[in-house]
Amino acid sequence: KSAAGVQCTVQCNDPAPIGGTTTEGPGTTTVPLNLECRDYKVMDDVRRSVNNGNGTKPSTVPYKCDSDRFPQYLAPDWKGTGWYRMMSPAGAVIPETSPGKWVCGTYCPGYMQGTHPTTPGQTKDVQFCFDCSEGTAFAPCSEPRQGKVTNCGDFYVYYLEKVGCIRRYCAAPSL
Repeated sequence: KSAAGVQCTVQCNDPAPIGGTTTEGPGTTTVPLNLECRDYKVMDDVRRSVNNGNGTKPSTVPYKCDSDRFPQYLAPDWKGTGWYRMMSPAGAVIPETSPGKWVCGTYCPGYMQGTHPTTPGQTKDVQFCFDCSEGTAFAPCSEPRQGKVTNCGDFYVYYLEKVGCIRRYCAAPSL
């Protein structure tokens, strides 16, 4: 039942599952048991950070991407389509606006269009964009991907799809 986001009541002295908590009455706590809040992959490569890069084209080609099409450019923390949590030293969240081009260790940095859910246990359908803007040749939302974001109380998880090379999901320290 937890995979569907069903709420469960536990005794306060029981170890609570991962997720946000709200008091329901004396001696009980209700916590979201979303499966994705307990079963996810980690993105923690420091080069994925929005603070990695200065917005100008580097003299070498240090591109990484969230695709296995070109193994030499595969990001070390990309493990295929699925649920991911952003963690240090990369960051804690996917940014809600474009961090600009030539950051996050790639040519086309990825960000989430829209806002993160505010209620623990809540999942939202979102669109992820990749900023490949260069004059009028590309749009700031190049090769968009549909995905999801879930509020797990103290952190967020994202359902991410594989993207074309030179594109990579970015991580920011906070919202």
